[in-house]
Amino acid sequence: MYSLDFIGDIHGHYSKFIQLLNKLGYSYNSELNTYSHPDKRKIVVLGDFVNVGMQNNEVLACLQNMHQKGDAYIISGNHEYFLALLYTKTLHNKHTLWYYIQRDYYPIYIEFINKKELLYSYIEWLLELPIFLDFGNCKAIHAIWDENDIELVKNYNSIKKMFEFISMNPEFKERLNKIIMGITYKVKKTNHHKPTFFRFKWWEDIDNTPIHQLFMHKFEQFPVEMEKDIDVHTLKIKTTPYPVFFGHYNLQGFPYLTNKTKCCLDFGGAKGGYLTSYRWDNEEILDSNKIIYV
Repeated sequence: MYSLDFIGDIHGHYSKFIQLLNKLGYSYNSELNTYSHPDKRKIVVLGDFVNVGMQNNEVLACLQNMHQKGDAYIISGNHEYFLALLYTKTLHNKHTLWYYIQRDYYPIYIEFINKKELLYSYIEWLLELPIFLDFGNCKAIHAIWDENDIELVKNYNSIKKMFEFISMNPEFKERLNKIIMGITYKVKKTNHHKPTFFRFKWWEDIDNTPIHQLFMHKFEQFPVEMEKDIDVHTLKIKTTPYPVFFGHYNLQGFPYLTNKTKCCLDFGGAKGGYLTSYRWDNEEILDSNKIIYV
């Protein structure tokens, strides 16, 4: 039996993260240098805990301590995954590494440009983090839970092992990217220089929802006229009857329960929204009253 508090995308916002921990009843133990809960609850961080915000060092230090002391489960999101990939691909050319960190991870660049070895030690830790967690009667992943993809990678469940698997099986790269980035659809508009990427809301009732309502973007609506270009059969996934907790989708407004068994916990906490959690106590049907946020 587990007593778990699932937490959505932190994205380098340490102060807000600590506010949420306090609201969930966790307190700092100075002797052990970790946050813990009096009822032995544990947090499950659903990836994307770095970048965007400017408190990445504090977030990484706190999560690493909680993870090593057994007070936290942590999975990788796409931001951790691609940071670790950059590091792995440029082991012998750190100038190239820092060029891309400055370009793609600017908050991390600012914080660690004079603490490079500290960042490298954090990335070595990131490489060992899992891509998903299966607690039996609930699951945790960053973007999308498809049983077919999980079966494919279950023996390679860490960032480092995933890199090794892809290097040996490059034909599966797109399927593995789906696990951490979800399904996206690119729309090019004649009056735009850059395409717009819409994310697929896989937790919705696919059979009874218009296709254009299954795709989301923070600022734009999916063009109805493009529905005909999408084969709905390619969107169907093999999910699980157990609760799945995930982040990634930057939902808008006050946090709400997205589905009775599929719970997105990314409500834009790093971008002016709410850092959101779900307090889970082994229930099979999720309860909106157990969503807690700051």
